[in-house]
Amino acid sequence: MNLQDDFERWWKCFPRKVGKLAAQREYERARKKASAEDLIAGIARYLEAKPTYADLCHPITFLRQGRWLDEAPRSAVVDYWDWVCPHVEPCGNRSTCRNATLLKRPEKEKKKAPPVNLGGALL
Repeated sequence: MNLQDDFERWWKCFPRKVGKLAAQREYERARKKASAEDLIAGIARYLEAKPTYADLCHPITFLRQGRWLDEAPRSAVVDYWDWVCPHVEPCGNRSTCRNATLLKRPEKEKKKAPPVNLGGALL
């Protein structure tokens, strides 16, 4: 396949179809750094990582920013189940573990009530 055919195949895979000529020029530059398969696989990773509230980027942005190199996000569920309580007798509750600083999570600060002013005397 030649570069033009590779671009057309990549273009069909990209979900947002704007700025085709600019994207084609940028695709030629990107191909010096990556294979056609890598660029197409990057589209799938990009779509998986994109938050639902965010718009799709333009094809030229995808290529210029090297987004085909972005890593797929780790699942929060996997992180949750990988956690092990560090205690000899495990408390087993990840969110309220007795030793939050050991787990590198900030302890919740207890908020003090503001002082009350009753006619000049603070209580």
